[in-house]
Amino acid sequence: MTLTIDDEAAQAIRSPLDWERTGRRFKTDNDLFTLPDPNRFTVDENLFYLLKNALEVPFENQYNYRPDYVSHDYYGTTVLANVILYINSVRLPEEFVELDLLLIPAFDAVIIMLQDNFPEEKSEDLQSINW
Repeated sequence: MTLTIDDEAAQAIRSPLDWERTGRRFKTDNDLFTLPDPNRFTVDENLFYLLKNALEVPFENQYNYRPDYVSHDYYGTTVLANVILYINSVRLPEEFVELDLLLIPAFDAVIIMLQDNFPEEKSEDLQSINW
């Protein structure tokens, strides 16, 4: 069976590696949707740990604009593409081009960082935002 984009998206939503779990969440007053906080406190706190446990590899042209390809090739999933961007100090996939070296955090280091640091917020604990 071929894995479709819809299948992968459904798996990513349930993944403990989901980048959106790294920040606090806020809900609108009408409770129609929640927004992730753009701050990544836990990742910032563990940045040097991730850097210490990162592999340095030459950047290949096939990865231009595609941090999701890097994530898939090194971790077997695309959900860590934002970690690849963050650890390499790249803000957007459009800026992920022709880097000299690529830093790839060890998967074990990512798992250790995620184990206890990203509890899911209960909906009643979310902070409200006025629109």
